[in-house]
Amino acid sequence: GLGDVYKRQVIDSTRAVLTARELIKIHVLNNADLDIKDVTADLADMLGAETVQTIGHYGVLFKKKKEKSKFDFIKA
Repeated sequence: GLGDVYKRQVIDSTRAVLTARELIKIHVLNNADLDIKDVTADLADMLGAETVQTIGHYGVLFKKKKEKSKFDFIKA
């Protein structure tokens, strides 16, 4: 259905940004019937990332690059 297309687009765009940036902030709209902790946990599982933090309607995901990481001091 149309909902699956949107979900796939969100996952694909999140994957692309996470690959380029390593550390990203995501936002769940205030009127969405979703829990930010569940959303970040699901995205982290799908993308092989880690949930760093959730506050309010915001979450932070991290996935270290294999090469040329800005976070080489972190052991992943």
